[in-house]
Amino acid sequence: MAIVVSETLPFNYELIFSPRRRSVQLAVVQGQLKVRAPTGTPTLFVHQLLLQKQAWVLKHLQATRTTLTPGWIDRTQILMGGELFNFSWQLAAKGEVILDERSLQVQVPVRVAVARRERYIAQLLQRYLTDKAKVFFKRKCSSKHC
Repeated sequence: MAIVVSETLPFNYELIFSPRRRSVQLAVVQGQLKVRAPTGTPTLFVHQLLLQKQAWVLKHLQATRTTLTPGWIDRTQILMGGELFNFSWQLAAKGEVILDERSLQVQVPVRVAVARRERYIAQLLQRYLTDKAKVFFKRKCSSKHC
């Protein structure tokens, strides 16, 4: 396992060789690119692959940077619809979002790995808010004949 700093690529990556791998895998994990390759794979091949997949890598690195601002999950309040809500999360049997008058609670399944919890919470909140927006605008449009 080695961190590779490339002068020809706009990002660094972690290169992991494994004797059990049969193909090269690119994965963006917590804002960092991890490249897994079979033992014996030439680093030049990996570098050329990354040059070809540069747009994909940059897109996914940017997505994790914008959705996972460090420490956002530690906040006690979250702004929704122009109002501040108390925000908390806890481990539970299943994942769900619970909204009452002044608080928003996210329940995270115990099976979600610690390293993936922040991303899971962000995705669950995004789905929840998207669904709520669809219902809101559907009602609004039907009453005003949009």
